[in-house]
Amino acid sequence: MKYTPKFLRGMLLSMIREMGEHPEQYVRQPGRDFTRPRTLTFETVISLLLTMSENSIGKILIGRFQNSEKTPSASAFVQQRQKLLPAALETLFHRFTALLRPEKTFCGCRLLAVDGSSLKSAAYPEDPASYRPGTPRQHGWNLWHMNALFDLENGIYTDLIVQKEHEKNECRALCQMADRSRVSGKVILLADRNYESCNNLAHLEKRNWNYLIRIRDK
Repeated sequence: MKYTPKFLRGMLLSMIREMGEHPEQYVRQPGRDFTRPRTLTFETVISLLLTMSENSIGKILIGRFQNSEKTPSASAFVQQRQKLLPAALETLFHRFTALLRPEKTFCGCRLLAVDGSSLKSAAYPEDPASYRPGTPRQHGWNLWHMNALFDLENGIYTDLIVQKEHEKNECRALCQMADRSRVSGKVILLADRNYESCNNLAHLEKRNWNYLIRIRDK
């Protein structure tokens, strides 16, 4: 099946609406958060998080609400955003990708690749596991490590794990993604250095996945 942008967008928005009907599963205070009528509903906050650009929150809200009298403030958005659990976006990601039906293969195999990348965010010293103090001439920042599993032939992310900088472990992330993967059939996994370990090979072989992993010369 060929997925058009319009179809995918409609499917995504439909999932967000379904989750918004039962927000208690994805908020910090079930039965209280996102229960009162507000301009920034559960669905609106999620959709804003998915579509935000590099502009300030205030400018994004003005554009979204077309500078109307009901345009919420940036602080109001931050307060609503803090009510969400990470599980909200994680659940949306897994539900969305689970509905896709990839058809392309490489020699009859799903061709998956795993790699990691660092994500930088504004300074938040209260989280020492991700905080970096910087230098006397440079402000501090928080750093996160994203491990992604990607279907090369179909252009689909099948899984993703974000770790705090000082707690990152790419081998552990690959084991977790392999163990919980819903990908069936024959698989060839491609991985770069930092993912080579006997434990990783054991997890991949338990799933009957073939693999090609680059290792250090030593």
